[in-house]
Amino acid sequence: MVGRDGVSQLTLARLNAADSAELAKLAGERPLSQVQLSQIVSRSSGVPLFLEELSRSTSDAGIPESLWDSLMSRLDRLDQHGVRAKSVAQLASVLGREFSHELLQAVSGMPSLPLDEALEKLLQEQVLYLAALEPERRYLFKHALIQQAAYEAIVPRDRTRLHREVADILVSTFPDTAAKEPELVAYHYTQSERGVLALDYWIRAGQHAFLRAANVEAIGHLEHARSVVLNEMAPGANRDRAELQVQGMLAPAYMAIKGWASEQVEQTCRRILELTAPAGDFGALWGLWTNYFLRSRLNEALEVGTRLFALVEDMLRAGVEVPGLRITNFAVMAHHALGYSHFYRGEFTETCRIAESGLALQHDPASGGFGLDSERELVRTFQFSSSAALRMMLGSSLWMVGQPSRGRALVADSIALTRELDHYPSEAYALASSLLLHYCDRNVNAAAAAADRVRTLAQQERFEIWTPFADMFDGWIMVERGESRRGIANIKRGLEEWQRTGSILNETIVNAMLAHSLRTAGLVGDAMVVLDTEIADCVHRHELLFAPELHRLKGELLVEQGQVAKGLKALAEAASLAASQGARLLEMRALLSILRVPAAAETSATMARLAATMSEIEDDANSPDITEAFAILATNAAAAPSEAGR
Repeated sequence: MVGRDGVSQLTLARLNAADSAELAKLAGERPLSQVQLSQIVSRSSGVPLFLEELSRSTSDAGIPESLWDSLMSRLDRLDQHGVRAKSVAQLASVLGREFSHELLQAVSGMPSLPLDEALEKLLQEQVLYLAALEPERRYLFKHALIQQAAYEAIVPRDRTRLHREVADILVSTFPDTAAKEPELVAYHYTQSERGVLALDYWIRAGQHAFLRAANVEAIGHLEHARSVVLNEMAPGANRDRAELQVQGMLAPAYMAIKGWASEQVEQTCRRILELTAPAGDFGALWGLWTNYFLRSRLNEALEVGTRLFALVEDMLRAGVEVPGLRITNFAVMAHHALGYSHFYRGEFTETCRIAESGLALQHDPASGGFGLDSERELVRTFQFSSSAALRMMLGSSLWMVGQPSRGRALVADSIALTRELDHYPSEAYALASSLLLHYCDRNVNAAAAAADRVRTLAQQERFEIWTPFADMFDGWIMVERGESRRGIANIKRGLEEWQRTGSILNETIVNAMLAHSLRTAGLVGDAMVVLDTEIADCVHRHELLFAPELHRLKGELLVEQGQVAKGLKALAEAASLAASQGARLLEMRALLSILRVPAAAETSATMARLAATMSEIEDDANSPDITEAFAILATNAAAAPSEAGR
């Protein structure tokens, strides 16, 4: 530990019997008999701390029956020779596992000399370690169990009093510490049974954690605050206002960590709407929209998105002002909700219109502009970048309607914006969403890089929703790289874990990916079951963005199985559905599949339809399908004069 020469920290697993006996011999303060060694090894179960404590505490009276007895015995021996080491250890245990010399002295009221003598004794006895010397002297209990033993040795009423004194001293004497670490004040007020005083500090601690995007910490602090509100405040308007504030902060934190489709998000948002009825609340409606959206309840999502738009218009008419936020922020979010609802329903033209309208707010002088500062306001409050979402849905929709290069550029812009914001939840979303485009583009290498970064962020920041998402696309990547069986298992496992988060959205594209992978592995029957099931389910959910691909894959499988008529019918349905959506690239793929069937009738009509479709699609060297389609049209055009001259 810092300040102790020649000492370093090593994490140990349970030791075997021989190593346990060796450690016991080294730790004991007196020679141990073989019988004593055997008993210590047996009672300690190989746990290094237990071995050390039991060995140190063994005396002529025998071996302590438990670790707890050993720790209490050690504490009782601290006050020998007139040094108040035990009482100092107990007081320090109230401050926490780690504490500063300055705070300990302020709380103890002891002169420097006797306090330092007691601390030196605790260092010698290895109850404490010196954790730091600069910028202030700090101490650390050697083990949490030692701190707990010292803490529990204090009479309960004295513990309550000490916590109250610590909280009051932090507020009055150490205002900088109270401001920087409000959770310390909150904890001590809570432990002193003054929860109402703790409430404001728990809320401040949650706000501090939000600013660092430390959502797990924020949830812990805010759940403490909610407990105070519900258990220690009298029913009435004041409690409702306090609960509304806390629930409003918990909702976006739950979205980031538990997943937007989680039970916690739904319950929190519903409670907010109960507290704000009949007027309603934008944040709670937003939370319900995300919940419906990710559960692929797209009719309900569209309805709530429409309500969000109406609420923003009401706010604008009423001149509502929200501290720390502009009304433009809410307008951008309403565009996000409504646009994505249309996107997953396969309504790409409407998505483009809404997304472009939302992005135009950034350049609208009447809105005061919507620059990076405005975006930071938004992500700080809602833990998500709606401007990144607008770019993503617009880019993905443009790919569908036949502008792939512009679409890819907007997707890249979306990811770049989240990195400029330095906001991990938004970056994880943008990268995960880019996987949809990489799959549509069949760009395996780009998908692999994005999936790897998504997984890194998910593990680093504990984003429960994104690890299974990365797993599903990793499975497809494995299949494309020749590992079909392993890849299929990965897709299935990722899909199961994705569903455990409460999310159903994206199952259309994932099941298309799974069916393609099963077909690649030669598991045609399994692929057909997946396709038939999802074709029915996606209609029920109204999640139709990738429905044409489901029908196209089914058609190709039927043709391969010799059921040509049924296959061509499914391919025609794929082309018609894509055309009705304005999804020119998916329509092109379906028409190409029809043209590959030797027995297809009316090839000239299909060719003419392909020509009409390609007239609305930009040429793109990065798309093999587009290159193939233009090549087929060129070949057909070259052959047409010779056919006419026969």
